[in-house]
Amino acid sequence: MFLLCAGFPNELDCRPPHLLEQRYRSHAVSVGAIQLAWLEDGYTSCSQDESEVRISLADPNGGTTAVVIWKIGSSRFVVTRPWPGYHSIYIREGRSLVVASHLKMLDGLMLQSSPLPKQLPAGVTRVIDSGKTGYVGTDIREPLFNRRAPHSLTDAARSARLVLVKAMRAAPEDAALLLSGGIDSSALAVAARLAGRSPQTFTFGTILAQRNDISKSDMIAARRVARHLSLPHEEIIVDQKQIVENAVPAVFASELHRGTFVDDAVVYLEVAKTLSMSGVRTVLVGEAGDDCFGCFPSMLRFYRGHALQSKLRRELLVGSPNDYAAIQKIFSFFGIRIIDPFLSLAVARLGYCLPLDMRIDQQRLMKPVLRRAFASDLPPEIVSREKHVSRDVSGVRETMVESLGSGRNRYLKTFKDLFRNGGSAAHQALALAALNA
Repeated sequence: MFLLCAGFPNELDCRPPHLLEQRYRSHAVSVGAIQLAWLEDGYTSCSQDESEVRISLADPNGGTTAVVIWKIGSSRFVVTRPWPGYHSIYIREGRSLVVASHLKMLDGLMLQSSPLPKQLPAGVTRVIDSGKTGYVGTDIREPLFNRRAPHSLTDAARSARLVLVKAMRAAPEDAALLLSGGIDSSALAVAARLAGRSPQTFTFGTILAQRNDISKSDMIAARRVARHLSLPHEEIIVDQKQIVENAVPAVFASELHRGTFVDDAVVYLEVAKTLSMSGVRTVLVGEAGDDCFGCFPSMLRFYRGHALQSKLRRELLVGSPNDYAAIQKIFSFFGIRIIDPFLSLAVARLGYCLPLDMRIDQQRLMKPVLRRAFASDLPPEIVSREKHVSRDVSGVRETMVESLGSGRNRYLKTFKDLFRNGGSAAHQALALAALNA
């Protein structure tokens, strides 16, 4: 985690919050009006020579990338969030400048009365200069996704098979796979096999998920896939009472308050704890499969034609990387790194250029490219399995609605208590204690 401040009054303390300093070793440097603080969290490093300061973040494959470069003595900052947005980068410009990897780092800056910094989109570099009115940035987006659409569904399926196998081959050999039995994670399981891998697979859910209908049960579907591919498989039954208690820690860890995300995040916490105790250090997920190759049926009620295509592309470029970073924030508390192969550049490029008729089929099963690509490798009942929302078939939504309601903004107050209101430090301390328990 890191925090950079420029142009702040000298009396403002730009340091990591005390509660985080108790967990990680902290560092801070100050050069004139520039203040920088970072934590040794296993992902962040800082280097400095006579001419510049670089803040680098680790990527899921073990490398590092410079995300902030500052030429010492200048008023220019180059901030990059590399694709696929594995880490968040928050920026607030104006009379002063704030750049941070986490909202948790902002508690000492007293920003409650002003807008929180905004997330830099993945694949974008922002060059920030100071002028007469303050700090102003200009975005540079590399043309990563200019590509022609496949000629046919068969061509798209052939390409999907190739790029997913390549993505799985690039993943660490000891990476585990979260397997739901849907076409997304099942495709990843096949791709792993084709890449010469045999990952440990895990499926999770509440006691409500143990239904007897393969079309509505992730547990049964995942067992079927793992058995068919001869993959080691374990099931994680999460405690319903515990996931309700995880609501506040999940918002704190992920730094999101969207109900559809938090309902998954409460389970991710339990899964991360379990996998960490099992010695797992890298986990493969297929969360971006919908945004890359399909479409949520609910979108069809609001968008058509060009508007739908634009919406799907924006979700792939912006929404999926932001969710990816939020999931990583959760798992990183337990020393686990997340990789979503659907966001590897070659796979995302293919998904971006798919026309609507290669995303949506007449039966509304969605993702016809993936179904065609791996039809010969999976049981027919898996290939034709209907799209289900994970939090529904896992029993999580039913549990959370019963305890916390179903309102769209049901976690907004929690988010404000943690990151906006005057007592945020106390709320964060309680949330962190729950994560450490």
